Amino acid sequence: MSAEIGQGDTNSHADKSDHEAASKSELSGKKRKNNTNPSAERLKKMFKRLARKSWRNTKVFGRWFKRNSQPVLVIATILILLIYRSQLDQMRKSTDAAKQASRLAKRNIQKVENNARLDQRAWVGVSAIKGNPEVGKAFKVTITIMNTGRTFAKNVDMVARGQPVTVWESPEFAGVIGMAAHSRNPEAIGHVLLAPNATTDQALKGGEDSLVSDTELQDFQNGNVRFIIYGQITYVDIFERSHWLTFCAHLTYQRDEPVDRQWSWMYCKENNNTGDGAAPIHTE
Repeated sequence: MSAEIGQGDTNSHADKSDHEAASKSELSGKKRKNNTNPSAERLKKMFKRLARKSWRNTKVFGRWFKRNSQPVLVIATILILLIYRSQLDQMRKSTDAAKQASRLAKRNIQKVENNARLDQRAWVGVSAIKGNPEVGKAFKVTITIMNTGRTFAKNVDMVARGQPVTVWESPEFAGVIGMAAHSRNPEAIGHVLLAPNATTDQALKGGEDSLVSDTELQDFQNGNVRFIIYGQITYVDIFERSHWLTFCAHLTYQRDEPVDRQWSWMYCKENNNTGDGAAPIHTE
């Protein structure tokens, strides 16, 4: 009897414990549910407030923009134009810099080409003038020209004339060269091809009726009369560039020098020049 009572009590206690555990679990679930719902509700309310505020701000901005659309558009247009102008200025600067660089490159190329031509072209000049008067002989003067350049000189032509001039006379250089050019025999005119470091001569010689007399020799020695040579040389280099040279020299006499060195040729103060292109005196 006592054993049965004990077992019943045991079952009663077990049911009571299960009921209390279920009650606690239900209460815990309710608490968790109650704790979760308020947070979600607050978030919904907050998003609604933000949405309403954003909509109000949008409506306010829309009304403001509607009232001020013209000034805003004007300001925006001005800003766009300023930006566009700034870009155009930068583009112009870039273009100008590119053009300047192109011009500099062209000038440098031209400079290199010119230096190459100067270094490789022909250079023709007078290297020597020889001859002195002797009594009873025709006065013969030999002019030697030389190509000191690195390449050939083409169509080399020299026009020269020598004549006695008193101290009171001053012949026109161009007139003398022109006279000498027109007095030449066209068939006797040679257009020499002059190699580098090569020379060629031209002799100026009077006729048999122009023999030097004692009086003329004394005039030369005393300086009353000077014998002057006028000349012009023209030629073309391998780059097909024309060049010219003019020269003037007169005979001098020094009594104090040895006999073989008493006569010498000195260049005049004027009419010794050189250049490129057409010659200053037309001789054709």
